[in-house]
Amino acid sequence: MPDKNLTDWVDKTTKLARSNEAQFLCFNVGECAPLFAINVFKVLEVVTRGKHKIEHVVNCHPYVEGMINHRAGIIPVVNIARWLGEDAGGDNKLVVCEFNKIPVAFLTSREAIIERRNWNEIYESSYLKETGKIVGLIKRQKDEETTLIYILDVEALLDEVFPANSKASQAAVDVNFRIINNKYILVAEDSPVARKHIRSGLESVGISNFTIFNNGQELLDYLEKADIDNIGLIITDLEMPETSGFVVTKKVKEDSRTRHIPILIHSSMSGENNIREAMDLGADGFIAKTNIPEFVKQVDKFVLRNTGNNRGKRRKQCPYRLFQVIGAFSFKIYIRKNGL
Repeated sequence: MPDKNLTDWVDKTTKLARSNEAQFLCFNVGECAPLFAINVFKVLEVVTRGKHKIEHVVNCHPYVEGMINHRAGIIPVVNIARWLGEDAGGDNKLVVCEFNKIPVAFLTSREAIIERRNWNEIYESSYLKETGKIVGLIKRQKDEETTLIYILDVEALLDEVFPANSKASQAAVDVNFRIINNKYILVAEDSPVARKHIRSGLESVGISNFTIFNNGQELLDYLEKADIDNIGLIITDLEMPETSGFVVTKKVKEDSRTRHIPILIHSSMSGENNIREAMDLGADGFIAKTNIPEFVKQVDKFVLRNTGNNRGKRRKQCPYRLFQVIGAFSFKIYIRKNGL
């Protein structure tokens, strides 16, 4: 990536989002492996392995090579070849990334290249998605030869290598908290792992009236024929095949029928430029993936913001531990005072 005029380059690249385009950093993870890709907005830098000594850690995940001391902090190094089941070899590059505000480095080989594509040029494969590692395909034409580049499902990687993060986030949700929502919630998300976390987060607070679409275009197509009055919230990822979350936000907010519907961005591309661009397009909120407690809090805020007879309400829960401590008699007084 360019060192000169970095700020201008980042701003220019961010603006690609408005035209449903993205840039992907593509790299090998072994001597004979194909090219794999991640969105450039998740990349902090690409450095040679020799610049950072990898310190091995005992009892770590088998896919974690160790830790490095980087300007972004003490960060783990993940052996992507091992995760993908590829033969490792020539791992002389470190791709340092940030996902959900958490830095992580990937071992790769050979020089990285950048490919620019419109999201409607990204191909989906239900077969590859079943592997839990690939979310899309890029066709690359070079010297009259077509090769495929595989877009990694980073959410799946992080969930497998660092499962404690997801488990801790789920455990932090108040089991007594419920959101009563009479309107429908629409979700656009291409990652199976992220869809699982969204479903779990919504159901954990009692929400069942939601639909999850595989990409932004499916959500937009649904809006064309939907009863808009029954839709209370849209939750969307940013990077998706066919139509990105940026374009979903732009189109929803430009349409007089739908511009009143709150949009919550739910993405691992949590850099400041992405947040700013999404908010400039009209998004009402932004939450990094895997932060389930904050996700629930944001959903609650937008449900309560709706007006009319179908306004969402929060149901107060009786604190069970309080019942144990002060006894039934005092608990009755507590109920009267607090209107439970």
